[in-house]
Amino acid sequence: MLNVNILKEATSRDFSGGLNVADTELNLSSKYARALDNLLVGLDGSLQLRQGTKWFASLNALTDYSIVNMEYFLTKLVAVDEIGQVFTIDGTGVATRIWDAAIAAATRVGLTIWSPTQQCLFVEFNGSLIITNGVDKPLTVSSSYVVDYLADLGTGSNINVPIALLCEKFSQHVIFASGSMLYVSEKNAGGTWLGDPGVQFANNFDMKTYVTKGNTTIVGLAIFKGYLLVRFQECIIPVQLVETVGTPNTLTLSVSPDSIIQNYGAVSHRTQQDIGDMALSCDIVGVASVELSKFTRVLSPDRPSRLIDPLLQKAINALPSSTLNTDAFSVYDRRMSMYMLFLPDAKKPYQLNSTGYCYRYVDRLNVESWSRFVGWNWHCGVRSSEGNVFFTRENSSDIFLLGNEQTNPLNADFVGEQETFTDGTDFTDDTGFSPVVDVNDSGLPIKWAWELPWSDLKHRAMAKTLRYMMMDTEGSAIFNIKVFVDNYYIQANSGEEFDDETLFDDDTGFDPFADPPFIEALSIDMVGRDRGGFGLDAYGDLYGGGNNTGTQLVTEAPTKGKIVKIRFEGESLEALRFVAITLLYQMGTVRSFGV
Repeated sequence: MLNVNILKEATSRDFSGGLNVADTELNLSSKYARALDNLLVGLDGSLQLRQGTKWFASLNALTDYSIVNMEYFLTKLVAVDEIGQVFTIDGTGVATRIWDAAIAAATRVGLTIWSPTQQCLFVEFNGSLIITNGVDKPLTVSSSYVVDYLADLGTGSNINVPIALLCEKFSQHVIFASGSMLYVSEKNAGGTWLGDPGVQFANNFDMKTYVTKGNTTIVGLAIFKGYLLVRFQECIIPVQLVETVGTPNTLTLSVSPDSIIQNYGAVSHRTQQDIGDMALSCDIVGVASVELSKFTRVLSPDRPSRLIDPLLQKAINALPSSTLNTDAFSVYDRRMSMYMLFLPDAKKPYQLNSTGYCYRYVDRLNVESWSRFVGWNWHCGVRSSEGNVFFTRENSSDIFLLGNEQTNPLNADFVGEQETFTDGTDFTDDTGFSPVVDVNDSGLPIKWAWELPWSDLKHRAMAKTLRYMMMDTEGSAIFNIKVFVDNYYIQANSGEEFDDETLFDDDTGFDPFADPPFIEALSIDMVGRDRGGFGLDAYGDLYGGGNNTGTQLVTEAPTKGKIVKIRFEGESLEALRFVAITLLYQMGTVRSFGV
């Protein structure tokens, strides 16, 4: 009979490190993860399942074209489609077309809309929204959502308005960028530019001579701590504007050679976010940050993505720079204090998914961790003034709302658009039935995975016998635990199997690039502590079976080895949070296993 007094205990309660793929697995502690998909670090160091999404609105009844980009302006979303039409979407999801060929023709004789466009950007200035596409003259949307071309208010002409894609507001000016040129509007006049009558503080500047290395095309513009950060592919140039009152008045550019930041840049204007203490952007290496020193007031760079740079570089290097420039984008979830960078898996028209590399940063609580959000295929995203986050799917005019744990919790993806079979499963291509029968009972399960590094339980050479496992969780999701020992993890890739887990006669499968199968030593099915189980769960849900983590009973986990790795995974329509893991094991010797 087992003598429980000789059991040793190892408990992990802090998983705050998040994702770390840069370090060697044997060097990591249990606070770090080798895989962390669709989970994020909570403020208390626990791990929780990410929020799902819900269908919010569609432009399908108003256009046959996909949304290129969207912005939140005043109280509505403003979206632009591939032929330059402009739409608003209110808080109830009602969409209205506010700019098309007919509206343009009715505004002035001969007025037309934009030519077909694949990208556009927005900047809010003086109570209006300016929209640029880099091909045509910019548009402006008034506070009453009336659209027209941006023009000088005095003359009504837009002859001197630059054609540019990059746009920003800075020091009471509108800033456009195209190639290596910066175009600065008149002060407090977004439609008045160099060449217009009465101009005093408008000017154009060629940034080419300031670039220390690499391509001289401006990639991004962003405001941070009193500077305009002009980002190139391989350097960042902090800029300030100097207005001199005289005869005549002049506007000049102030750039200190010592302030130019080398080896940090950007791949896309849309990857930039100001998160308060730092300004983030994605460059060709990973995610770069710029911070203002509290003592010297000098801008200094850093790279908070070091722990996941191998993942980012693999994704970035697989894409041409043109795809990164147009399709990589980011959103800052203010409620979660989380920067979300989305990179597509392929260039158009072959994009099938976009992976979110998510950085949760709460300085005062020492929360600084990465995770990956998968199962989505977004093209653009935006945050409202209330903190709600909206996404648009690639090659689509549908808009989705990201759930919020406090005000609008969503434990499934695509609620209101797709639904599962009665047993909660979806099709093999990860899609569901559409349209849905009941919105409240719709949505697809969120597939997640959390994998710890190899652990020697602080005794590398000693053999161990794992006896029991205990879990502390919150929520009611079903999940599976896989236990690996002694570096036996996956077998050589031989292709995808048949449904009955067999291969062809030559021991190969259908797809030589399929993920190799795991070869775990032990597999355990578990459920969150709040699951009802037999007699309480509805038919079609879990009806008995699975070890409930709320019982405080130990779960048998008989496994032997010198090092151990644990992987948690599941497909969930329910909430789930991991609080602690406890392993109960016996120590053997260097040469043999103890019993």
